[in-house]
Amino acid sequence: LDTVKDTSELIDAALGIGMDPDHMGADLVVLDTLRSIHSGDENDATWMAFVLSNLRLLQRATGAAVMILHHHSKPTKENSTSLSHRVRGSSVILGALDGLIGLSAMNRDGLVRAQVLKSRAIQTAGFHYWILPTESGGITLTYHEAKSDLAAKLRELFSSRTEVTWTDMLAVAKAVHPFKQDPALRTSVSRVLSMLEGQTAIVKKGRGTWGRP
Repeated sequence: LDTVKDTSELIDAALGIGMDPDHMGADLVVLDTLRSIHSGDENDATWMAFVLSNLRLLQRATGAAVMILHHHSKPTKENSTSLSHRVRGSSVILGALDGLIGLSAMNRDGLVRAQVLKSRAIQTAGFHYWILPTESGGITLTYHEAKSDLAAKLRELFSSRTEVTWTDMLAVAKAVHPFKQDPALRTSVSRVLSMLEGQTAIVKKGRGTWGRP
């Protein structure tokens, strides 16, 4: 989309999709990837503002949702580990988006975390989705809220019981993180347990049991 002419041709193509003369036009336009739809420097703020304005023109002219696939950079001390701070290229890219969903590979089985990092329509903090491929070639999509994180759930467990065992805590961890393997779950429980002990929220009661002070 280096020129307005390029954008106009894409608009015409999107409006011409369909077989029913009364319901023509695309509902969703997917562009894969942002790097491939222009020939300029993605770090040039002026240039990227022009490209993104063409995409906004595409959206308004067609009424379709426009989804752009884009890569993020590797984490550094400067850009932190947050995906929203690692959008590759000029900062105007992030600023122009109505929404941003970050995808992160979590293991070798194909598990992916989809996290809503920005949205003009909804509150983004506090939830993400787990995406896991199925044997039939489809995917399963699982909603996960941050309020259900392990530390919060373990606090609830300790507030409801006099004593809690390691097995009890591991069961809670499996419910919160159903796709994690046992070694990773044990590590997560140990970290939260150490944090709660450090805050004197819980104390060790006996062999393999913990509870409130």
